[in-house]
Amino acid sequence: MKNLTKIMSVLLIAVMLISVSSTVLAATTASPTPGDMTGANVPGMEDLTNVGNQIVTILTTIGIIASVI
Repeated sequence: MKNLTKIMSVLLIAVMLISVSSTVLAATTASPTPGDMTGANVPGMEDLTNVGNQIVTILTTIGIIASVI
């Protein structure tokens, strides 16, 4: 049983390391800067932002009420 636990632990660590390194290795050299990602040229972005802000406000209010209770 101890051997199985050791083997599973090593396999899980290996899988975690592989999954983390794959995103690093897939990065490109020409990454956009945060200033380039304004969303100004996307039609309907203002509507999407408003809906997102409303959802965040509702979730924040529910979280505040739940934390007080």
